[in-house]
Amino acid sequence: MKLRTVNPKDVFIPEVRVTSVMEPELLEMFRQSVAQMGVAQPPLVIEEDGRLIVVDGRNRVEEAVRQGIHRLTVAVKEGTLRDVLVQNLALSRLHGRPRASEMRLVIEALATEYQMDSDAIRAETGLSRDYI
Repeated sequence: MKLRTVNPKDVFIPEVRVTSVMEPELLEMFRQSVAQMGVAQPPLVIEEDGRLIVVDGRNRVEEAVRQGIHRLTVAVKEGTLRDVLVQNLALSRLHGRPRASEMRLVIEALATEYQMDSDAIRAETGLSRDYI
């Protein structure tokens, strides 16, 4: 994994993904923090064929764009969109209570587009079979 400075507008956010949800008070604190200190933790992205795809850090990327920040440090790994979905699913569970509907969409995409069954998803994400 390498750190790279990019324009946050150049980071692609896939439509199917799990995103952390913040209560309004926490969201306002987050926005103020970015305004005062910038983005403190680099978003994780996967580079596929020169395109940077966010795995973890959608809120950070979007807030950087919203605040007009033109230089954002991201942590870059090589991979594919499949890797993005698997890692997004695995990491989202560690961030609290993700939306079940979004997790379902990611699991469905892995099953239909990448022919992954529940055992394969479990093996790569660490989620329980019952959860999947």
